[in-house]
Amino acid sequence: TGSASCLECQGTLDKTNNDCQECKAGSKYEGGKCEPCGEGEISGDGSASCTKCPPGTRADKATHKCIDCEPGEYQPNEGKEACLKCEPDRGEFQTVKAHHTAKLLNLDIS
Repeated sequence: TGSASCLECQGTLDKTNNDCQECKAGSKYEGGKCEPCGEGEISGDGSASCTKCPPGTRADKATHKCIDCEPGEYQPNEGKEACLKCEPDRGEFQTVKAHHTAKLLNLDIS
């Protein structure tokens, strides 16, 4: 069947065969073309926009996904590409230390 209307190509238009190539992962459709996502942002294949990664995660440019911070790391802000290390007496380390101390003292901390 024929087309009843035309849609805007939100990607790169190959004018030789009128084929629309959607934006690749890690980019967004902006200003009539595909542009890279900004710092701390991700997108999947064919996405028209990028999304900032939430607090507690970092943007992984290789996989185009938000990755949870590792134990002993944190990220209080959205849209970052790296997690920060906890100080030895704070954050994740403190939680792990308290849990192991409670186990050694045979306390129920459920």
